[in-house]
Amino acid sequence: MVTVAWKKVCIDYGEGGLGTKSLTCLNEATNLKMCWSLLHSDEHWACILRGRTIRDQGCIRHHIYSSIWSSVQGELQTIRRNSTWIVGDGKKINLWLDTWCDDSLLNILNTPEHSI
Repeated sequence: MVTVAWKKVCIDYGEGGLGTKSLTCLNEATNLKMCWSLLHSDEHWACILRGRTIRDQGCIRHHIYSSIWSSVQGELQTIRRNSTWIVGDGKKINLWLDTWCDDSLLNILNTPEHSI
């Protein structure tokens, strides 16, 4: 019996491998997609999990029993670091309350909310 390293199996067929997709890459891609859906979807599962895990633009620090959350939690920072704003016509943008630089301008400038 001959064993071959999984990395070699995942190489493209034309380069000597079998062209099999890396399960690690597929799992990470699935977790990233699920994290994006958690943050932006209005589906019931996303609303429930978002309500249990997201606090003030950050995630909870304590452990909850959820197979989805444990997989997605590590990808939250990746999504936030690699996402950008598309302003468009500006109707859905709030200059003072949206997080432009890791926090809202209201918090950065320590401005009372009633003054905006």
